[in-house]
Amino acid sequence: FESKGATTLCNPYTWNSDRCSDFFLYTYTQGTRHYRRVAWIASGDPIDGWYEIAGVYTLIEDQANAEFAKVYFDGAAANLDVIIDDVEVNKIPLTCQELVLNPSFEESTAFWSFIDRGYSKVGLYSPGAGGASDFALRSYGRGSSEWRGIRQQLDNRCFVVGAEYTISAKFRLLNPSTGEGEVCDTNVQYNNGERTQCPSVVVYGWQCQGGDVYWRFWNQIPEFDWSKDSFNDFKNNF
Repeated sequence: FESKGATTLCNPYTWNSDRCSDFFLYTYTQGTRHYRRVAWIASGDPIDGWYEIAGVYTLIEDQANAEFAKVYFDGAAANLDVIIDDVEVNKIPLTCQELVLNPSFEESTAFWSFIDRGYSKVGLYSPGAGGASDFALRSYGRGSSEWRGIRQQLDNRCFVVGAEYTISAKFRLLNPSTGEGEVCDTNVQYNNGERTQCPSVVVYGWQCQGGDVYWRFWNQIPEFDWSKDSFNDFKNNF
């Protein structure tokens, strides 16, 4: 983004006039128009002045059979010059062995996002679990809500009745003021009022047969002890 010829910042965490551009898909089919926000900038820390934006979207039938389709960027203030480069729209192959895209953040924050715009922030964190050259993803500025973290949309074609899935990750907890590691109680398997629980993972399904579903998973590694000074393994099956 530029203003009067000079590179400037945008704010991906707000709906106000200083917000960043979002990536949209427009389709037209037999008089029916669909406008869908496909992707948005997740991190407020550009790399060499460039913000990265990437997302995944599953077409509904009307969109797949569209008479006309276009992608466009919208949302940035009119007094900013919006400069874009390396735009691609690709069909993602059905590969259900690994459902999470960019799991180790080699592609910066691509395909990841905050849960609610304006209520939390996302940024790269180093060192990651793999050492000094590795990156992790940091969720911060979360206010007072435990459920405000990071998310990624998964390919719903990979969820079939009777299949078993494994969730694995590595977590750290940091004090937002000091940056030092924090402890949690591995025996607490619910969001308690004292906020001593360790991180959990949620799978949320929209428009499922029978309605939306919401499943929260806690770490099921036996005899697990939390280390405040390193990354901690997480695993659960469902």
